[in-house]
Amino acid sequence: MKTTKTARIVIISILMSLVGCTTNTTDNSIMFGEQGNPTMVIGDLQASKADIHSVLMKILRERRWNVLDDGNPIVVEQLNGMQHPKLQIHVYSGKIVVDSKGSLRDGQPYVPLSYMSYIRKSLVRDLRTTEYERYNKVND
Repeated sequence: MKTTKTARIVIISILMSLVGCTTNTTDNSIMFGEQGNPTMVIGDLQASKADIHSVLMKILRERRWNVLDDGNPIVVEQLNGMQHPKLQIHVYSGKIVVDSKGSLRDGQPYVPLSYMSYIRKSLVRDLRTTEYERYNKVND
């Protein structure tokens, strides 16, 4: 009986911490949007402008972003219920600059931090693979 009660307390603690992390990201997204800080720099990519652009376009299509312009800046958006992230991604050699001005959540400006984080993680991962593996999807 005591073990069950302890297990319940541990599970509730874990769930509350997970909700806290999600709420913190949402709060920061809204705060940055209200303050007018919509820009994020993803640097130290150690790749050419052409490679970054190519891999970034692949990632955006895989993540089902609507590509409005595939030039430089790349302009994309998503319509996800109450969230409407819009990104202008300026590509440079070794880095990208993501501007989320115009992104809305419940009609209010926000910075889609989680979307931007997912893009960053995928970009870094995919740039580390060889060109052959990247374009031919070779698996070991």
